[in-house]
Amino acid sequence: MTAKQADTAKRNIENLIKCKNTGAVMSTAIQEWLNDISDGLRKRLKFLGIIEQTDKKRYSLLEWVHCYIDNRPDVKETTRRKWRDVEENWQLFSVTIISKI
Repeated sequence: MTAKQADTAKRNIENLIKCKNTGAVMSTAIQEWLNDISDGLRKRLKFLGIIEQTDKKRYSLLEWVHCYIDNRPDVKETTRRKWRDVEENWQLFSVTIISKI
């Protein structure tokens, strides 16, 4: 590993930690970097809790929204309640639309 690669890894890992702690979305550049890292580094990052295990599970839109709301530590409870209302309305809307098809 060159000094430049080590510096890039350091910056990206710091940004991953910041994203995990704040709930921010990671940049495309970091996502691309994660796709290219070695299996050994990926195992270490998972072990340290910096990245999550990839379970290859596919989520429906409603499941994804539910997980998104649950995993946002940076929002207040009133915001979370408003989001849950929107989630419920979306679920009712989607069931109504699907039943008409």
